[in-house]
Amino acid sequence: MTSSPLTEPSHLLVERRGDIVKIVLNRPEKLNAVTLKTVRDLTTALRRAADEGARVVMITGAGRAFCSGGALDGGATENESVEERFDHFYNPLALTLADLPIPVVTAVNGPAVGGGASIALAGDIILAARSSYIMLAFSRIGLVPNIGATWLVARAVGRVRAPAGRGGSAGRPRHGGRRR
Repeated sequence: MTSSPLTEPSHLLVERRGDIVKIVLNRPEKLNAVTLKTVRDLTTALRRAADEGARVVMITGAGRAFCSGGALDGGATENESVEERFDHFYNPLALTLADLPIPVVTAVNGPAVGGGASIALAGDIILAARSSYIMLAFSRIGLVPNIGATWLVARAVGRVRAPAGRGGSAGRPRHGGRRR
């Protein structure tokens, strides 16, 4: 197994074991909040994994959180408009996650908030610890959902309810129909 940061300093660790690539969001002191650089590195790591023959990618977070969303101190410059940040960082990540020719497993080990929720829900397979939760906090900080959040949430809610409605093993909904 190898482990190496893509660039220095990076908040992303990439490990390969055989045909499996594990990507760890590695900023536990900030609950794995992603900077624009981390978003770009994640997009690059996903594409590289597929290009180099991996058969599956797993994304998880270091420490007690999956990802607390975008770092509000995260590398934006005064010269970048919100539109440019979407065009150059968030949209390429969303498209890469959607178009990757190999399965993406998201192992949600704690809070997945804002853009972190989008990354978590973009997995083809989503594994969630009992301590995990997903929260879209965009409106609380005056932003619109990014990284495909509106589409991903609608897709996930339908997929989550379907197994329980067919007598599957999804478990009984608690807390007003939400699963925890």
